Amino acid sequence: MTQSNDVHYLITGTYTGGKSEGIYVFEFNSRDGSFKPVSHVKISNPSFVAVSPDEKFVFAVNENSDHNKGGEASSFVFDKQAFLSPSTRRRRAVIRRVIYRWIKQVSG
Repeated sequence: MTQSNDVHYLITGTYTGGKSEGIYVFEFNSRDGSFKPVSHVKISNPSFVAVSPDEKFVFAVNENSDHNKGGEASSFVFDKQAFLSPSTRRRRAVIRRVIYRWIKQVSG
């Protein structure tokens, strides 16, 4: 996610617990390798995180066991100030379709 030629947004997902709280957005300078935290959103165990091709959304797969019903897929609106806003959260039944469509769109 580009902000200028040398400054980009880096989005990471973490297993939550301890001090980790979910998805973090960093500003990353590719020229000097420096980075600084910009924002984060509290969400449980976002183990896979992807950005939409238009860079307006962030998708996450949440590895949560909910009485053997599987995890969830979450999406967030990614605004111009690098903040994430919750969009939707779906059960595992929908995860496969969301990810399949996204992969198919990205791979062209």
